[in-house]
Amino acid sequence: MTSRTPAHEPGTEDTRAARKVMTRAIRRLNVLEWILLGAAAIASLVGGWLAALLGRSALGLPFRATWMIASLLLFLIPGAMAMVAERRSRNAAPNREGAAQDEDQPE
Repeated sequence: MTSRTPAHEPGTEDTRAARKVMTRAIRRLNVLEWILLGAAAIASLVGGWLAALLGRSALGLPFRATWMIASLLLFLIPGAMAMVAERRSRNAAPNREGAAQDEDQPE
């Protein structure tokens, strides 16, 4: 007769090692997130500067106000779109899991 217990059961050392690896991965992802957020802020400032430069020369708009408004729009609009997409995907995920479970159930 064969035993149903696995040859190696995870112990406390395995759990600690897994938590340590997960903590390190989460920390690295958080740092990467901040780097990407900073890069997006710099890109929006540069894009706003270019928009203000073009607006001043082509339309005679005030440079500073145009730069501030354009920079904010270039930062906030994509950020809001990303937040809406993330929220939609989170709301759709439970529905997809429920649909997959319903398909598995015999009638």
